[in-house]
Amino acid sequence: IKEGKAQPLRIDIVEDERLVAESLAHAVLMEGFQPRIAAMAGDAVKMIEEDPPDVVFLDLQLPDQDGTEVFKQLHEKYPSVIFAAMSGHGERKPELQKLGIKTFWLKPLYIPMIIEWLRTIAEEKV
Repeated sequence: IKEGKAQPLRIDIVEDERLVAESLAHAVLMEGFQPRIAAMAGDAVKMIEEDPPDVVFLDLQLPDQDGTEVFKQLHEKYPSVIFAAMSGHGERKPELQKLGIKTFWLKPLYIPMIIEWLRTIAEEKV
């Protein structure tokens, strides 16, 4: 983490596939960022409302609700939070862009590219 940086990025990972969530959390933790994980939409909404993060990685197919519904619930309340959708289905990208989700990661996730993206966000926050 660079000097002059107030705080590391706080990153919420909303993903019901445990291996995916833990792998991403480990990678961002190794970069000095602060990850939190929620496996269900309801838990994620509560977690984000209690303490909004800088970035949310949002799986689109959650057991209790579609990830786009989580986005619709939260993005206007928390305009500074950056939402990034994750899915194994690339055909949803146009729908997400219409909703206002600008970043889309196709599964399986390519962690090095995600880390580079997060570094760019962190540098812009300084």
